[in-house]
Amino acid sequence: AKEIWKNLGNVFVPDDGRYQKLRRIWQRGFGMHLGGVHTVVKFIGGIAHTRLHMGDTDKKMPFEPVSADKQREAMKFLKDNVFDFRYDETVSELANKMLPNRMPRFEGDGGPLNMAFHNMLLSTQANVLNYLYNPVLLTRMSDLEVHHKEGQDYFGIKEMFGAVYNAIWEDAGSTGRTDSFSRALQRRHFEVLSGFVLASPPDVPVDAITLARKEIDEISKLAIDALKKEGIDEYSNAHFEDIRVRSEAVLKAQIELSK
Repeated sequence: AKEIWKNLGNVFVPDDGRYQKLRRIWQRGFGMHLGGVHTVVKFIGGIAHTRLHMGDTDKKMPFEPVSADKQREAMKFLKDNVFDFRYDETVSELANKMLPNRMPRFEGDGGPLNMAFHNMLLSTQANVLNYLYNPVLLTRMSDLEVHHKEGQDYFGIKEMFGAVYNAIWEDAGSTGRTDSFSRALQRRHFEVLSGFVLASPPDVPVDAITLARKEIDEISKLAIDALKKEGIDEYSNAHFEDIRVRSEAVLKAQIELSK
């Protein structure tokens, strides 16, 4: 996908000279990128199932959880290619050439005239978050702890929560600087965590709910520290002030609900 984007503007010249083909091929590259993400995310909390029978010579077990190292490798891939993903300068060069297809109907495909770069990236990031925080996956990750012997390396809910938090918030907390893509992702992540804290869904493991509350508290402190950074831009200032206010409201509401 990256090779397609890198060479698209210089190598590909449509036979009919229509800019619409540039747009279609760029979108196809984004689809390839999205397909890879959907494959990798399944390693998190994954378990292989083999239809073995007792007495088979194969020494594998019917259930084999994905190794902790493989899951950490998958998390790093998601950080580098989803949470930290940014469009490079080649996209900037192509953006004004990506005309929509207005045929066979004058209204086209019903989408915006220009490419919705922010929505496309946030949609991909939100899909990953929805998968990682899905109650079914969290319950499986909690149950998989039983599949591991004491002292055996294990990638559990706590480590997954921490990895996602660091990928989304760590850089912003240390610098106080954000861009429009990171602000949208942080807002979406905050909404997922606050939903756990406020609703306490019965199908979500208790550990996940308590970890979500802990991270809301950490995000509140991070926002307060970020607001003290020198040279913080107006967008980042407004973003972290909003996050601070929302964090305090969620924590206060959670205390009231628990009474």
